[in-house]
Amino acid sequence: MEKASKLDPGSIESKDRERFRRMPSAAPGGSGFDIATLIPLAAADDRSELIRAVHDVYFEFIRRSCAEDRLTFGLASVFAFAVLYSDSETRERMRCRYLIVDEFQDTNGNQLMISMMSLKEPNLCAVGDWKQGIYGFRYVSIENIRKFGERLRKYRKFLDDGKHGRVASI
Repeated sequence: MEKASKLDPGSIESKDRERFRRMPSAAPGGSGFDIATLIPLAAADDRSELIRAVHDVYFEFIRRSCAEDRLTFGLASVFAFAVLYSDSETRERMRCRYLIVDEFQDTNGNQLMISMMSLKEPNLCAVGDWKQGIYGFRYVSIENIRKFGERLRKYRKFLDDGKHGRVASI
């Protein structure tokens, strides 16, 4: 059985073969390359093409989701934040005097900032039980309820830096 720490040179793209040939671990006629030598190379590798490809795929996913009226919960949440954050007229029109967020342990930072931007006055009531958080896959942070005051200060500063008015009073 071949060791898991070896890489088959035949699986390497041709443009990379010359770089690997110059590596100290590439012995002539050897059966592979030492992974310990490849890891630093992989970490420093130019990933701009990969990043562009991921961007293009994700952008197309968002475009099709919008075109087909099939927004995910995450996209709807990001769009809500983007609109409230960037459009003061919409933000003013949507603000409410009181806001109660139930199951607050299942909110993420984005949802907390949406809540803060939705307030006319500092009347946010967060209801929840930190022992019941179930939505970790949505980047939910139980810390939103366990460190409620600290998070409010952190996000208030972020929103104040963006000049979103009235957030400082929360």
